[in-house]
Amino acid sequence: MRYHVSLRSHLIQMKSSLILALMCSIVPVFLYYEHGVESLGFAIKASFIMYFLVAIPHSIIYYKYWTLSNGKKLSINLKSKEFCFVENDIISKFNRNDIERIETTISKAKSNRNARWYPWDSYCYSIIYLKSGERYLITSLMLPEISWPIKLPMENIKSTYLCWV
Repeated sequence: MRYHVSLRSHLIQMKSSLILALMCSIVPVFLYYEHGVESLGFAIKASFIMYFLVAIPHSIIYYKYWTLSNGKKLSINLKSKEFCFVENDIISKFNRNDIERIETTISKAKSNRNARWYPWDSYCYSIIYLKSGERYLITSLMLPEISWPIKLPMENIKSTYLCWV
C-alpha cells in the first residue's frame, strides 16, 4: 500500500471547511428571504467573521501539515511487513521488527469519538521511532486518520486539543 499527499487527502482535510463555507454562503440568503433587506448586511458580516475565525487557524494548521508532508511517500508491504519511506529522493527501508515505538497524537474529539466541531479536529500524526535512532513523521495528509493497515508494536496514543506538530 502506498501513502502520500494526494488530492483525496487534501479533500478529506478540507471537507469541514468547505461545508462551513457553504453554510456561511447560505445563511445570508436564507435571512434575506425570511427578514428582508435589513437583515442582509448583518448576516453577511456575521458569516464572514464566523468563517474567518475558523478558516484562519485551519489554514495555518493545514499549511504546517502540508509543508511537513509534501514530497514524502510511505509504502507498506503487507505480506513482508516491510516499510519504504521516501523523503527528498532518499529511500529508507525498515521492517516491522525495527520499530521501537510509535507515538500517535490525535485530537480529543477523535479520541472520544465525538463530533468534530472544528476542521482541525481531523488532523493527527504519528512519529515512528526505530531502534537505530531514526525517526519518521507520518501525518494525516499522508495516511488519512492515521489508520495503519497492519498491527504495529508499541503504539502509544495521546490526545490533545490541537495536534500541532
